[in-house]
Amino acid sequence: MQVRQLIQDTKLSDVKVSPKVLVSLNLNQTVIEAAQVLEKNHILSAPVLDESKKCIDVVDRLDICLYTLKSLNILDPLATKSDKDVTVDTLAKLIASKERNNFRSMSATSSFADVLQALVTSHRVCIV
Repeated sequence: MQVRQLIQDTKLSDVKVSPKVLVSLNLNQTVIEAAQVLEKNHILSAPVLDESKKCIDVVDRLDICLYTLKSLNILDPLATKSDKDVTVDTLAKLIASKERNNFRSMSATSSFADVLQALVTSHRVCIV
């Protein structure tokens, strides 16, 4: 089978991954707590889930770094709260205000080709 055909025919749900607990963030966590979760779990990003456990965004270490730089007025003024009190919700609003946040949810039945195509126009893809 050619690589192109394999990518088009393989669904994400067909891929066997080792069972792990999904590490996620909630809207009430502080940015510091989010950074600690990413560091503790040795991961670069995590989905942000709302109260109904729906994935509404993805926060990564770059988001946290950019927020920190902005809050220190290194890039531009942004933060009005103490850094320890800033929630993931505030961070998500910052991310949403930038072109960088082209978040897209996709189904586990999507093909690798669909996901690769989505990544051409979207920075983040969350498989639900």
